[in-house]
Amino acid sequence: MNIKFYYNYTSFPEHLKPLIDLHPIIPTKRSERSWWKNMPSSHEIEDFQKQGWPEPEQAPTMKYCPGVYDFINCGYTVPAWQDFEFFLEDNGNIKWRIPDTLDNSYIIKVHDEPQHKGCPMSTGTKGLLKIATPWMIDTPEGYSTIFTKPFYDHPKGFDVCPGILDTDMDLLTNKQISIFIRIDVKNEVIRINAGQPLLQLIPFKRENFSYEICEPTEEFKTMVKRNYWGTASKFGNSLRVDGKDSLRTKRHQDNKNFEHGK
Repeated sequence: MNIKFYYNYTSFPEHLKPLIDLHPIIPTKRSERSWWKNMPSSHEIEDFQKQGWPEPEQAPTMKYCPGVYDFINCGYTVPAWQDFEFFLEDNGNIKWRIPDTLDNSYIIKVHDEPQHKGCPMSTGTKGLLKIATPWMIDTPEGYSTIFTKPFYDHPKGFDVCPGILDTDMDLLTNKQISIFIRIDVKNEVIRINAGQPLLQLIPFKRENFSYEICEPTEEFKTMVKRNYWGTASKFGNSLRVDGKDSLRTKRHQDNKNFEHGK
């Protein structure tokens, strides 16, 4: 399955094309993530020593949580292609500025309050910002794309509103990569630096699902009991983690070549 990205000529003039060469879309796994590399994989639980036991017990951090690991490595990252600054006033109005040498302030549009009034996530602001990126996307037939923020790489101050597009449709609106931003902090300049991870794209194959609420089978019950007592019978219970063991034993390895790309 091959995902294609193109320069967005519909919103950006030719002379700004070098912006995507400076800060290209990359597989999310290749994102600069020094915080993750420096993050310890475990920490000491003080309660054991407070109770008089001479050795500390270790508990895992989220570093090797399979769910977190797969999320921060899957899909593709759209970095900010330029600097942005935003300011949310007390009255809910939003101001912004871009580098003076760029003439692309037109890429930012405001979705006024009537367009999102009543939605809980828009409380406290009169407008959400729609920012056109210098990118377009094309996926094979049957594949859509989740647009979301790179949650664990995101600083405070603003949010990226997630959504899903059927990026296999031959419609311009379904090919353009736009970002909807909500400013969360009032009376503080919120800065987004060029190169900063701004949007995560996660392609997926569309399928219909059905579900049922039912009693577990005996086989399922046996699996649960075996897992529970296998963990409960060891020191540390579910807290003990041996390096990357959780990534080897608690997730599938197939179809997770997150670095694949040309």
